[in-house]
Amino acid sequence: MATKYFGTANGIGKTLKIDNSYQVTVTGVLANIPTNSHLQFDFILPMPPIAHTRKDLIKNTRSSFNC
Repeated sequence: MATKYFGTANGIGKTLKIDNSYQVTVTGVLANIPTNSHLQFDFILPMPPIAHTRKDLIKNTRSSFNC
């Protein structure tokens, strides 16, 4: 994802926009996650920028495991 959004430039400290409205600052970039890891993801985001869009987060129910 770092290469996709920033090319060969260092992405640390740069911002990305979520849903064309919320900005988040890149604070870390991980090396490629091994395929045998049970943790597979493209991004790790703080909850506040996306909390208003998720019913389970708005109601604080945590009814799903997709976060």
